[in-house]
Amino acid sequence: LSWRAIEEDYSLDRYEEELEKIDVINGITDVYPPTFCMTAVADFQKEQAPALVRKLMDCNVPFVYRMFGDKVNQLGHVFHCDIKTIDAAQCNDAECDFFREFCF
Repeated sequence: LSWRAIEEDYSLDRYEEELEKIDVINGITDVYPPTFCMTAVADFQKEQAPALVRKLMDCNVPFVYRMFGDKVNQLGHVFHCDIKTIDAAQCNDAECDFFREFCF
C-alpha cells in the first residue's frame, strides 16, 4: 500500500454528494422538532454548534443551546454519558426539563 493509494481511497472529495445528503443542517426546516443543543469546552465537535444554532434560529425552531465546562473543568464530547458525575447530571436534567416543556 502506498500513501497515494490511501489518499485516493479516503479522499472526501469523492464523497461530497453523499456528505451533503447526510448533513443535519441541510435537513432543518420550520417543522424540525424542538432541539436541545449542548456541547462542552473540550468537545472536539463544539465548533459545529454555532452553525446549527443559526439554522434553528433561521427556521424558528424552538431550541436551547448550552455550553458545559470551563477552563478548569475541561469536559469532552460525551461527558454527559458518565452518569456518576455532577456535570452529567446537570446536563441530562437540563435536557429532560427542556423536553418535558415540549412533550408533556
